[in-house]
Amino acid sequence: MNANAELADTALGYDKADKVVCSDVVNSREVQTSLELNVASLYQHIEIDDLLSAFAERLGVAVNHDEFEFRNTDLEVDYRRRDHRLAASVPHKLRYRITDQHGCLGVMEIGRNTQFRSDEVRKISVAVNAFTGPLSNANLYRRACQSAYRDPLTGVRNRAALDEALSYKSASSLRRDSALVLLVCDVDRFKSVNDSCGHTVGDEVLRQFARILQDNTRDTDIVFRYGGDEFVIALQHTQLAGGRELAQRIRRAVKQTTVRIGNACINLTTTVGITEVKPHEPLDDAFLRADEALLTGKKAGRDRVVCNEEGDCNSGPLVTDVSD
Repeated sequence: MNANAELADTALGYDKADKVVCSDVVNSREVQTSLELNVASLYQHIEIDDLLSAFAERLGVAVNHDEFEFRNTDLEVDYRRRDHRLAASVPHKLRYRITDQHGCLGVMEIGRNTQFRSDEVRKISVAVNAFTGPLSNANLYRRACQSAYRDPLTGVRNRAALDEALSYKSASSLRRDSALVLLVCDVDRFKSVNDSCGHTVGDEVLRQFARILQDNTRDTDIVFRYGGDEFVIALQHTQLAGGRELAQRIRRAVKQTTVRIGNACINLTTTVGITEVKPHEPLDDAFLRADEALLTGKKAGRDRVVCNEEGDCNSGPLVTDVSD
């Protein structure tokens, strides 16, 4: 077995593969070469989800299977392809840890209800090894895209990622017809921090602020750095009441934070504007409402949560004063 596709010891679904070896298949270099060339042509797919879908289809022609999964948590890839007629998880699985010179490319699992024969294991192994090249290429592209959409200072998604999400097409994809709430927040009096303590301290304030936002949101929520000290949070599968509760939790967590760097000791507060995205509404319209709510909170004294429950920014957001 090539080290690029390491077959786990328990890969055969908790019981060993059929020991009968079909030598006319296993030893056929023509069959192996055909599988390798068939998979190598997948280099044309640069998007990793498209690549995995194409590979699963081609693999299915060579060896019948009921379940195909691939995961790479670093690249936020969780691909699943399964026969929906199956009631439960299949009992027999082949599990591969795929690597290249840069490290682990991901973990692939291929399963079905019936046991894999030895010749089928060989076929799959040949295909997975040949798949390492196209997968490595797609992973590098995915990593480059992630870098382009990440803020280098705080590690959260950046303005470019938010601009893409604010398009109507992306909004529909993000929402998936479920409730969505937007939060817009920033660090109160951040300009005075930069002016009095310098940008090194200001950068640390932003890093800690972003960390608080990430620590208080779920994996399904998305945090963006809009620019400067302003951040946007998209709360998926959340009603307005849940958004207000989270905003208050964030506000309290920020207020309890003190940034110490060198001789500087800075106590933080934040103001949060909230709105709920209406059905079939572009996200940029909702963003303007939440941003207007944030400005209202600034004018009202900062360190508070402001909820815009109206459909029009000019109708006047509801200000929720806070007192600890």
